[in-house]
Amino acid sequence: LAGLIVSESEYSEQALSEILPLRTVFNAVFFVSVGMLLDLRFVIANPLLVPGVALAVVVLKFVITTGAILVLGYPVRIAAATGLALAQIGEFSFVLERAGRAAGITPAGLGDAGAQTFIAVTVLLMIATPFQVQAAPRFGTLVARTPLRKLGDGPGPDAVKAPEEGDTHAGGAHGGGAHATEDHVVVVGYGPAGQRLVRVLQDVGIPFVVIELNPESTARLRKEGIPVIYGDASRAFILEHAGIARAKLGVILINDPTAVPRILQQMRYLNPTLQLIARTRFLRSVEPLQKAGADIVVPEEMETTVRVFSHVLGAYLVPPAEIERYVRDLRQEDYRILRGSIQEAHLMVLQGLDEEGLHTRAVALRDGAPAAGQTLAALDLRRRHELTVIAVRRGVRTLANPAGDFTVESGDRLVLIGSAERFAAAADLFRAPMPSAS
Repeated sequence: LAGLIVSESEYSEQALSEILPLRTVFNAVFFVSVGMLLDLRFVIANPLLVPGVALAVVVLKFVITTGAILVLGYPVRIAAATGLALAQIGEFSFVLERAGRAAGITPAGLGDAGAQTFIAVTVLLMIATPFQVQAAPRFGTLVARTPLRKLGDGPGPDAVKAPEEGDTHAGGAHGGGAHATEDHVVVVGYGPAGQRLVRVLQDVGIPFVVIELNPESTARLRKEGIPVIYGDASRAFILEHAGIARAKLGVILINDPTAVPRILQQMRYLNPTLQLIARTRFLRSVEPLQKAGADIVVPEEMETTVRVFSHVLGAYLVPPAEIERYVRDLRQEDYRILRGSIQEAHLMVLQGLDEEGLHTRAVALRDGAPAAGQTLAALDLRRRHELTVIAVRRGVRTLANPAGDFTVESGDRLVLIGSAERFAAAADLFRAPMPSAS
């Protein structure tokens, strides 16, 4: 009951992120316990019994599950894929088996032999489950090409989408489920700087989502219709809920100096193509945060909010004149004491916030990334990942339209054009090993 209540609250994402480590522990205990119950001598003595019963279980559960989903009006492709993915013995079966044993009831009435068959079949199907889930979309598509496709011709529920191989889940609604936004800004923290940044993003029309750990701020944002997730941004689950794999920018504006490096490392690992901007109070923190993964660190001892705004708008290729106008408005409001030059515009200057501006990213190559040390021809980003290399920045030099024999190295920054989906698919090329915990 407590779980049901929490799942419907606005704090469900943070609660789940706290529970996930426990789930991993309990899963490990469960699988180890099941393995300890297995008698390998029984399996060896009955080489045909265990696979035969396992096949019967798969067929029986597939027929029941698929039939139930077809009755609900779903297409046969979805029904068949779901039926195969769920065709194994579930954990609750162990509860029933243990309860039955206490009452003198055993599987098929075979006593210890029935119990060992049940355990052996369960272990075998546990091993097979990942392969069943992986094959389920292709299997559903195959079934849909046979005469059985007529079984799913009913009207079915509205907005049903068949699972496709390679789909990445990011759907949901504002303020609750995972966000379907792409090429967006993940704003961590909704203090004064975060509030002003959100206002600018709204005015310009740049998509964004806020991650905030203050319940009052979260409630206010939800009332205002601003997409927000309550949770700790250093947790991978919270970042994944914010669509980090499809995001273009991450802006960290919290005041916790111990949490910022953890957030940077987590963001950098989950999306190595992400451009990260962090705020810090002191100049001495700039280098450590850069080592943690930040592309740009803005210390408060210089100009803070104004420069963050400039970097964000510049990354989306907003014309410099438009950036200056926003900066001027901010300074007239309450930044009169701030002075300093605005960060130079993006490497590729385009006109306006158009599709090309949204889909252009400057991706840093870090030590240990698989792409480092390879030629552009070997990477073949255009054909394999539908990503186009516009330029490569090395130190103070910028090489436009580099040739295929150009070797990219650690420290280079590649300016690429592609969709958020393609950047997410190619992320492993740019992902450096996760730093070990100190």
